[in-house]
Amino acid sequence: MRSRADLLSEVRAASDAGALPAEKLDGARRRALVTWKAAQGRRSARRLAAVCATAAALVAGGLLLPPRRPALTYVVGPSAEVGQPGAWIAAEREATALRFSEGTVVTLASGSRARVTQADAEGASLLLERGAVRARVVHVNASTRWSVHAGPFEVAVVGTEFDLAWDPDRDRLDVALHEGRVVVSGPLLDDGRTLVPGEQLHVSISENRSELSRGMPAEASPSASATSLPAAGPPPAAGGADPRAATESPLAAGGAGPSAATPQPAPERPRKAAAEPGWRALAAQGRYREAMAAVEREGFERVLAGARPPDLIDLADTARHSGEFRRAREALLRARLLGARGKSAFLLGKLAADHLGAPGDALTWFQTYLDEEPGGGLAEQALGRLIELRQRRGDAAGARAAAALYLRRYPGGAYASLAQAAAAP
Repeated sequence: MRSRADLLSEVRAASDAGALPAEKLDGARRRALVTWKAAQGRRSARRLAAVCATAAALVAGGLLLPPRRPALTYVVGPSAEVGQPGAWIAAEREATALRFSEGTVVTLASGSRARVTQADAEGASLLLERGAVRARVVHVNASTRWSVHAGPFEVAVVGTEFDLAWDPDRDRLDVALHEGRVVVSGPLLDDGRTLVPGEQLHVSISENRSELSRGMPAEASPSASATSLPAAGPPPAAGGADPRAATESPLAAGGAGPSAATPQPAPERPRKAAAEPGWRALAAQGRYREAMAAVEREGFERVLAGARPPDLIDLADTARHSGEFRRAREALLRARLLGARGKSAFLLGKLAADHLGAPGDALTWFQTYLDEEPGGGLAEQALGRLIELRQRRGDAAGARAAAALYLRRYPGGAYASLAQAAAAP
């Protein structure tokens, strides 16, 4: 192909010599212009291809994209042990703080148990098995997403400070909002309940009741909301005497006090200590930890082997209320081995779902209860828990089937809003 310079030279020669007609001169000019534009186009295409290749390389290397924020990390307690999502965290005798890398702090009250189920750049999800938490969530940007799950309830959080307590034994949720905004969803809450600062939400599934109140009570640390052990009395004095006798002076009773010459009465013989109450009596008084301590002194396996099914159900309740969830499970399985049905399956489902982190087992036990007592007093709760658990496991079809059955049987029940959402196509 002739170069642009050659063509322009031809034009100049033709013009200077006057040997070419105007038409030929115009044709030479047009050919020169077309050739020049084509060359420019090829150079532009090469430049564009080079730019695109460079951009592709930069994108592949992450250099042209906005910098990604790293996934959140957190440390647990005063020892600042690095937290692992999925690991259970138990605040045994004192409040335990989870400190996240973006500034969020979640404090578990003493006696609480929870785990972080997910943590990414946008936020984290916390599963509260039982107890109470106080959360101060940092709102980084519009994509910040935090949530707390407690039983069948979910609290969706924006930048916020709030308290949340969950009692799985009574199926009761309490939320108090100090700052920001949260949306609470679950049984008895229709399409969800949005809280504003100063509001408190109380939901009791077993009582089929939810209420919203305004005005915050005196602020307390989460550790103050946990159940504490009964205060121990003063230790008995030597010889079994009344401990007050060692601190009371005879003058305090109005007497003159014995003189050195006054003969002293002979000391009383130590009285035989009263028999300690058994675990059943302690449990009947609501002293569950003491009751379980009595069981352990007697020997748990021995008690298990000698108890009848009704006693085993009581033993399971005692263990559950004192936080001995695996002991509770052993008692319930023993009761079923001896012929117990119905309630034992429901309680095994609650243990698996709310305390032992075994949702698959929970589904099996709740379904077992419904098979054994389809019209039982706990059937509505069992069916509602099936909806919740199947949704959490991503079983949309199973959740829809359970929801349709629930709405046919309990159209105005505690889980009706959850069932309606699950049943929607």
